[in-house]
Amino acid sequence: MDIEGVGIIESIGEEVRSLKEGDAVMSHFIGECPNCISEKSNLCFKYPLSFTTGYGAALKLADIDHNSTVAVLGLGGVGLGVVEGARERGAAKIIGINIHDKKEEKGKIFGVTDFINAKNSEDKSISKMVKEATGGLGVNYFFECTDVPDLMINQERDLGQ
Repeated sequence: MDIEGVGIIESIGEEVRSLKEGDAVMSHFIGECPNCISEKSNLCFKYPLSFTTGYGAALKLADIDHNSTVAVLGLGGVGLGVVEGARERGAAKIIGINIHDKKEEKGKIFGVTDFINAKNSEDKSISKMVKEATGGLGVNYFFECTDVPDLMINQERDLGQ
């Protein structure tokens, strides 16, 4: 079962005080599995929510610094979660990287400030495109959210040079 329990609030009722239109929200399934019961994790065994995986990685595990630069390769559920977590941590620049232009608009809703279409690379590696997008400085955090082994191997090699 693959559930994307995430969305953007389109409207709110008169009594709602803690949320506003445009806020990103995600569902949490509390009390149905050992992780939920432990109150130490939102990784749910029963409902694998890819968004919360990325969100938690950016917000809690990587502990992204305020005003940092973040690149996210892959803007599916996990990648968009990373983007939202990076935005909430105060990242100054969030570079979304994907092979589909339609992901740019959705990425910007969650906090992407710059978009790179990896198919428009003109034979440049992703790491070279990221360096160009940052004026040669590179990024403080890089998240690979595609699960494509060739991309991971190529980026590791390029970043190591």
